Amino acid sequence: MTQQHSVQTPKQMAGIKKRFISGALAALLLKLVGAALSYLMFVALARAMPFEQFGIFSFAFGLSTILAKVAVAGQQQYLVRDLPRHLGAAREDALARDVLTTRSYVTVLGVSSFLMGSLLLAVLTPGIFGSGERSALIFAALFIPIMAFSELLTSTLRAYGDIVRGLAPREILWRGVICLACFGVAFSAGPILDAGIGFAIVAGLLGVIILAQAAMWPETRVWRQKFNRASFRAHPWLVTSGHLAVTSTVLFGVPMLSVVVVGLILSPAETGPLFAALKTAQTMGIVLMATNLVASPLISRAYFEGKTARVQKICAACAVAGTGFALLIFTFLIPFGDDVLRLFGADFAAGYPELIIFSLAYVVHAACGANGVLLDMTKHEAQHMRVMVFSNALGLCLLPVLTALYGTIGAASAVAGSIILWNLLAVLAARRHADVDPSVFGVLRLSRT
Repeated sequence: MTQQHSVQTPKQMAGIKKRFISGALAALLLKLVGAALSYLMFVALARAMPFEQFGIFSFAFGLSTILAKVAVAGQQQYLVRDLPRHLGAAREDALARDVLTTRSYVTVLGVSSFLMGSLLLAVLTPGIFGSGERSALIFAALFIPIMAFSELLTSTLRAYGDIVRGLAPREILWRGVICLACFGVAFSAGPILDAGIGFAIVAGLLGVIILAQAAMWPETRVWRQKFNRASFRAHPWLVTSGHLAVTSTVLFGVPMLSVVVVGLILSPAETGPLFAALKTAQTMGIVLMATNLVASPLISRAYFEGKTARVQKICAACAVAGTGFALLIFTFLIPFGDDVLRLFGADFAAGYPELIIFSLAYVVHAACGANGVLLDMTKHEAQHMRVMVFSNALGLCLLPVLTALYGTIGAASAVAGSIILWNLLAVLAARRHADVDPSVFGVLRLSRT
């Protein structure tokens, strides 16, 4: 693949910037509504299933989504970082876009198919999983490529600056329909779904939606783009993809892995409340996540244009908005957290101590700002990977030990500790390598820029 791309005129640059900035409010609104629907989706599923069946569903969903994140292989960040630099009308830009997108989609197809087949083989092998978990895990395996391609479609459209088309199908439509269906079952017939049927609804609906999403717009009709087999041997792409894959998998996977470990060591009755506590605490990161979606391509473009002061302003805005929202939710959860967990069902209030532990970690996460996004978008993904691997390796070592000793409290503590450690280390790495402070304290640098 050629490394050159066209020089865009000031008018073209202004148009691109306007498109990205105009999506900021839409992204924030979509992410807020989507996060609310995500939470309600799991509440609806919990209400439509018996208590222990939701514990099995939580275990299967956690395992499937971790493997789906592995299957994406870092390609979502790669597209968001590199596609915005090839949005011109020149022929070399069009060729670069084709290479970037087809290479990423073929990679995800291969990895997700392998992981799906591996999980199906494990599920169908006698003695590995219990019969009560088998049907849910079969659909969990099928869900791996579905969720992986959903991530990739969203990232492709985000890279083109179309955040609404990228986010709305999964964030709004998929979750909204599941809410309607499962609340309808819960209120009309009670908790009658088993974990397998629940997962079939989740996977089947998202599969239909991403097929429609891929066919609807030219940017995601990858089968019509030119395929360059030689691009798979490009050393920089392989190295960068490896770094991005590790960091994105660890970032998402370690919190969700606590649910999987509890499901393996303890019982479904303890898995469900921990899952509910984790999902509740993760709502504290909604605003930071939404601002990161918009900030990612803006940071990449500004940094490579040499506008470090602008990158600092973007990161400071993300951190201030994210921290303010996280503190607001945390002050609400301290007195009312057990009542919030009862939305899932009366038995889920047992997860209140774990909720507070997770919440403390997500306050620190919000205060540390867009540290990972900054490192990835400025080509310091190797430093990001080292931070993530070191801090989360400690958490992973402690997770099964603390779970066996202290149950779900131990699992939550191991995850919270790793979240706090990698956020603090990532801020230090960003200051050192990108010369930008992504934390809430980055506002102090604005007066000097």
